[in-house]
Formats: sequence, structure tokens, C-alpha cells
Amino acid sequence: MHFPSIMALAMLAPGVAHGAHATIPQIQALPAPATFNVAANNHIQTMRFLAHDAIGITSDLSGSLTGLDLNDGMAFAPDGSLWSANVGVLNHPPALEHFAKGATGNSAPLATITCGLSEPTNVAVDAAGNVYALNRLSETVAVFAPTQNGCATPIAVIGGSKTGLSQGMTAINVDAAGRIYVGSFQNAEVVVFAPGANGNVAPIGVLKRGVSGVSSIAFDKQQNVYVANVDLGSIEIYAPGKFGVNVAPIRQIDGSLAARPSSIAITPDQRLFTLNFISTLHEVFEYPAGAGGSVQPVAIWDSVVNPALGFVNNLITPFR
Repeated sequence: MHFPSIMALAMLAPGVAHGAHATIPQIQALPAPATFNVAANNHIQTMRFLAHDAIGITSDLSGSLTGLDLNDGMAFAPDGSLWSANVGVLNHPPALEHFAKGATGNSAPLATITCGLSEPTNVAVDAAGNVYALNRLSETVAVFAPTQNGCATPIAVIGGSKTGLSQGMTAINVDAAGRIYVGSFQNAEVVVFAPGANGNVAPIGVLKRGVSGVSSIAFDKQQNVYVANVDLGSIEIYAPGKFGVNVAPIRQIDGSLAARPSSIAITPDQRLFTLNFISTLHEVFEYPAGAGGSVQPVAIWDSVVNPALGFVNNLITPFR
């Protein structure tokens, strides 16, 4: 499906309920617009979230030249280029696609990695531009150099009985220090690996308290760690560089609104946005910076009013 270059859809007033899940409280000022890159049905789009259920799509990377096919995970490299993971199921080949900074329209990738992958559900990039593919099927993390292409041999592969990696993994991210965070859905924990980890290595730490069905991991500008639990509908926030079975979150956004966050992203001004799958309804919630506890979102967008959201399965903060 192709979406128009600009889409502004009907707005709902404050206080209108979205489905049976949440009600936007009366607020004194409209939230500022926020922009994200989203993976949506073989498209990568720049989607601008405006106040009260209005969305604008300002760019669309899609078409036969892109190679996008069952794409999900995305991550920006330090130079602003973009990596996208094609999961590769039902006879669709797995791949990592590398696009130039600002690529849009029916643009071919700079490179396509086709080996060392087995259902890559997500991808991360470190400060040196190395690319980390989270392989759900083989329960591994395959690491590639920034310039690799084609049937490339990974420069490192994290996998084996010591790692704590498991089936069903969808969350990976790398912090500013180069530590690799992977959500182990099956084991209900986040395992943390040292920079440059390779082989059947044990994690240097683990986050366990408050962790359940991990779906997404993000960092704010202070490097606090945000972990989304899709099954509990909660988001746990941990202090930077702190990990261990007894390390407690410094705060939590609880699941009282029955949200099921599958992807989270943080704006430069530290607002938190969550993509929630609730039955057949897709919703995006916005929380203010520093939110915690049983807090209402300050804005909600849903796929009933905004049909384009019905195709979105991941969102990340644009390169800056």
C-alpha cells in the first residue's frame, strides 16, 4: 500500500476515549509534535505525530529497488545511514538493508547483507558503525562491519549455552559505552554483553527485576535504560550502567491502561512514545519526560482515526 506524501487526518478533542483503553486528560497546552521513522508494511516512513490524533507522513522509502520485505527492525549508523532488518519467513529471504542518509522513494540500498542471518527481528548499531543483527531462529547476535555487503561473514557471533539468549527475542540495543543489551523473552530478562563480545560468552550482567516479555529497549540522553514488557503492559526504567539480578528499576510506567508496548522511542526532549498492539487496534501513547507510576498518556493516536498506523510495527527516533 502506498501512502500520500502528506497525511493529516481528523483530530479528536481532549477527553475523548480511544477504544476502551484510555482517555486523554484535559490539558492546558497541546503536546509538541514529534517525528519518528517507522517500519510499515515494506515501507520505511517518516511519520510526524501532531496533537490529538493527527499524523503526517513526510517521506516514504518503498518500492521494488529497496529490497524491503517483511522489514521490522531499524537503526541509524553514526553517519546517518539507516540499517533495516528483513525478518525472512514464509520463503522471504532474511537480509540486512543499508540505505544512504535521507534515502526516500524507490531507492536501492547501499548494501545488502544476506548471510549469517536467521529471522533477524531487530538490528542495532554501535558508535563505530558496527551492525548487530538479532537472530531469533538461531538465538544469536551476528555482528557485521559497517562496510560489509552481500554474503558476508560476521566479524563476531554471540551465541551458545552461556549467553542466556533464547527464542522469541525482538529487543536489542547498544549503549554509548558499547555494551550490548538483548531482551530474552523466554527467560524474562535482559542480558548485557561486554563491548566486543564474541562466541559462547556469559553476559557481564542481567536485568531481571520487573522484566517479563521484553519487546523493546531504548536509552535516553542520560543513558537510562527503558525496557518495554509487552505482556505486562509496563515499561521499566533502570539507571545507566547498573545491571544484576537484584537491580531494581528506578521507576516504572505500569500497565493500568492495558497497553501492550511492542516498540518504544524517546524524543530529544526526553518524551516517551510507545507503540501498542491491542487486539486489532494499533495505538501510540505519549508520556512526558520523567513519567512514572500509573500515569495517563498526554496524547494518543490510533489506527481507527489514522489507518496508516495499522501497518506500523516499529518506531525509532530520527537521526540527528
